[in-house]
Amino acid sequence: MAALLFFLWQVGATAFLVIPPRLAMFWLTAVAVMFLWCHAAPQGWTTARARATARVRPVPRGAWPWLAVLAPVMSAGALAMWMLLTSLHLAHDRPLPRQILEYGDRPGGTLVLVMLIAGLAPLTEEFAFRGWIQRPLERRFGPAWAIGVTAVLFALAHFDPGGVPIRVIGGVALGYTAWVTRSIWAGMLLHFAWNVGVLAFGGTFPDFEPATHPRVALPAALVLALSAAVFARAAARLRRASRRVPDLHLLSPALPRHPDDA
Repeated sequence: MAALLFFLWQVGATAFLVIPPRLAMFWLTAVAVMFLWCHAAPQGWTTARARATARVRPVPRGAWPWLAVLAPVMSAGALAMWMLLTSLHLAHDRPLPRQILEYGDRPGGTLVLVMLIAGLAPLTEEFAFRGWIQRPLERRFGPAWAIGVTAVLFALAHFDPGGVPIRVIGGVALGYTAWVTRSIWAGMLLHFAWNVGVLAFGGTFPDFEPATHPRVALPAALVLALSAAVFARAAARLRRASRRVPDLHLLSPALPRHPDDA
């Protein structure tokens, strides 16, 4: 059901390319509101158990410093991987499709792209994948399988074969972050940083093509390796910093404690 709803979100969101920018802002907002309403409607977020199931809970206080470290690392690593794969002719020449860049040149188009790529996309995609899909898989198969399967589905759902490796690895990072912090907002923050980095780079260097600059392969590989090392170290610290005593007074004594609150 989550995958189907996300597909409908993709179709609805992509329609903004044929809509004038002023109208597109209202259209994208309406589609996102409908998506989030469908996510909240089955149980709502009014009980502690429902919030735990959907991970609609605050980020642990101790996790914030490490998320601040991981956010730029996430963005730099994604761009470095794109440059490396593109220089090896294994990915697209541009981080953003040409039609997206052309839409940004229209009056008001830049604002629409910022709202979609930096705001609505991280919001809806995290609720769909790290919320609806990954959370039930964790209970059934454990976190490792759940994070991996969700990351693959996340990559395939974008219908972009050239971007599958980047989105799989990025999806694993987002899934791990949501799992250790037990908060959908933590993964959303890193997703926001990722998308903002791609948007800023694509807008600043719209004609840059790593395939025509093979020398960028080595620096990109070094940045990617450094980003992976920093992420691995900071992610371990993030897990320790996210451990906290559950708010037992919020849980009904008639219900067993949710596994996410362990």
